[in-house]
Formats: sequence, C-alpha cells, structure tokens
Amino acid sequence: MKVKSLCFVVLAIVLGACKGPAGPALGGTWQGFVYLHDEYGAPLVTDSNMVVTALPTATTSTTSDVGYYSFTSLTTGVYSLQYILPAFGTYFLANQQFVGGGTVEIPGINLGRVSTGQISNLAFVPSATGDTIIAMGNINPPPPGIARYVRFFFDLQPTVAGTSVTTWTVTLPASGPPYAVTGATFSIVITGQDLRALQHAFATGVTVNAIGYGESYYENSYPDTITQTGKPVFPNLCKVASNLTTFAMVPSPF
Repeated sequence: MKVKSLCFVVLAIVLGACKGPAGPALGGTWQGFVYLHDEYGAPLVTDSNMVVTALPTATTSTTSDVGYYSFTSLTTGVYSLQYILPAFGTYFLANQQFVGGGTVEIPGINLGRVSTGQISNLAFVPSATGDTIIAMGNINPPPPGIARYVRFFFDLQPTVAGTSVTTWTVTLPASGPPYAVTGATFSIVITGQDLRALQHAFATGVTVNAIGYGESYYENSYPDTITQTGKPVFPNLCKVASNLTTFAMVPSPF
C-alpha cells in the first residue's frame, strides 16, 4: 500500500511539471480596412472617420482616408469589434479571436450608408394558385440607371417592426442581397425560397402583417448577440417605415 501511494505522489509531481505555467498574454498589432459606400453600392471618395472599438475594452481606432485602422495595445483574447460612423448605422463583428505576438490582419469590410428610400402604398397581392405573392408600392426613385433596395418584414402581430429583432417572424429576401427596384413604382414577385419561408411560418388563411423599408446595397447585417434571438440585425434600414399592410397567407401549391 505504501509503494502504491508513493507512485501516485510521484505521478502527480510529474504531471504538474508537464503542465507548466499558463501561456503569456501577448501583445501585437491588430489591423484591418473598412471600405465605405453610398446606399447604392458605389465607393465613397474617402473611407475615413469611422470609429472602431474593441469591446469590452474602450480601445478605439479611427479609420484613415484609405480605411485603415489598427489596435496596438490589446493582448491575446476575444473581442467584439464595433464600427460606428453617423449615417452608416452600427456594425458588429462579435467574438473575434486576437492572438498577439505579431501583426494580425482583420478581413476587409464593405459598409454602406443608411438608406433614404421611403416606401408608401405598400400592398401584397397573393395569386389564386398560391405560387406567388406580388409586393407593390411606391418609393422615392433612385438616380437614373441606378437601383434602390428594399426589405420586407412579416408577423402575426400588427407591431411588426424591422428595426427590432424581437418583433418580426420573417424577413424577405430570406437570403442574399435585398430586392432591387429601379423606379418610383415597384412590383416584386415573391416566389421560390422566399415564398416558402412565408408558407412555413404562417398557416394558410391567417392574416399576416407586413411593412417595408428602404435598405442599402451593403446592408451591413449581423447576427443578434445581445438578445440572443438568432435573428439578423439590419442597421441600414431607412429611418421611415412603410405603411402597415395585411394579406391572407396563401396555401402551398406543392
């Protein structure tokens, strides 16, 4: 029994020696570029004056004329990067790992201005066959030859609001860039995966509430990490929502 106990003691000493001290919190340079665009997707003349903060610290860096920013006083850890510039909304890159000891690159980010597109007279017209829903309305037109962009939000409650991640059930497009419109009057055919997203969320015949917003080409969406809804946040929606409208959910033809 004494020999066995001695073996355990020796083994514990060896394992403790192998474990060693925790790794050092290394410093270094963490750097990246921000590329700024207008709401239609065209690059701006300068990419300057966007303030980037490495949360949860108060360490900030302001972008240069070419969009360059850097942090030189951070140590190894996990940070969330917050990007703020008036007229561009707020963008987040959550839970980014920084390993010091040298220069680490942050992937370049394209960010767009908040949309000025105001939608009015919004209406949704389901087809009799249930294979499409037509979204119709008006919007202040973009410059000639350039598209403006829109996004729609849907919920069973009339309080549906795209500016809050907690008060809508479906947003369209379900994936990819927002819908493009080129004139003061638009007619968008909702079909395919977008229609199926609505049919999956809402039972046939129920009254669905809907609103629309102008949105920028670079819509700057990011996953909600504050209220943990799992929904995306859309910081570049127009500050003015469309009228609230309703329609009866169509049955799936499939």
